[in-house]
Amino acid sequence: METVYADRLYEFLTGLAEVAEAHNDRSALERIEFARKHYLPPLTSEFLGVSMVALREILSRSEDLLSAQQAKEARQYVSAISRQWFS
Repeated sequence: METVYADRLYEFLTGLAEVAEAHNDRSALERIEFARKHYLPPLTSEFLGVSMVALREILSRSEDLLSAQQAKEARQYVSAISRQWFS
C-alpha cells in the first residue's frame, strides 16, 4: 500500500466497526467510531492520525476480532499512514 486514500480507509473502518459490533467489542467499536467521526471535509491529517491510533490499538489487543486479511490490511494502513504523513 503506497498511498492512503481517506475514502478507502473510511470504508475499511466501517467494515471493522461492523465486525466489532458483531463481537460485542464496545471498546474497539468506540475507538473506530471516534476515528470515523474525523472523516469530515476538508480532510486533514487528523483523520489519518486518529485512524492509525485506532488500528494500532485494535491490532495490539483484539487478535480474535480481525480476520487474518483484516489484520494484514490494518497493519498496511498503519505503516502507510505513518510513512506518508508522520515520518
